[in-house]
Amino acid sequence: MSGSLTSNSLVVVITIFMLSLIGAYILFKILKATAMIKNTKFQAGGALAGFVILYGTMFQSYQSLQNVKEIEGRLKEAKDEIGFLKTRMDASQINGTIIPTDRNTKIVLAVKQADPDENGQFRLSASCLDPEKDDIKVFVISEKGYKFKSIFSRDEMKGIQINVQ
Repeated sequence: MSGSLTSNSLVVVITIFMLSLIGAYILFKILKATAMIKNTKFQAGGALAGFVILYGTMFQSYQSLQNVKEIEGRLKEAKDEIGFLKTRMDASQINGTIIPTDRNTKIVLAVKQADPDENGQFRLSASCLDPEKDDIKVFVISEKGYKFKSIFSRDEMKGIQINVQ
């Protein structure tokens, strides 16, 4: 049990304790079983040994189930994050048409802009496209020069037209 001891955790510990007592009673009083635990610091026999073994086994099983639940929770969070990122990546595609069609034309996506410092150095970073946060421009470069279209919303990313005449 990670973190603080909650009332739920206390109920589980008490339940495991009681089940271990009942199990030890059945094994050693009714079924006449024997058990022995020895280590350098502790030695127990009979019903006490049986109780310790039962309690340890049940508590370890409970801990394992808690770990599985925690891992399942983390996996669900990771799956949700992957879904979010995939949605963002899918939404980052820009479709468009240039008019008139010219196969020698190049279309360039500009997502960020930066000003150079006094030494002429600059830094740009790119991530998934978000028109609300990024300065997105699509440039159409041809022999006649260039034109550009700024994109301000996700709807505009679905189908832009740029007239290069």
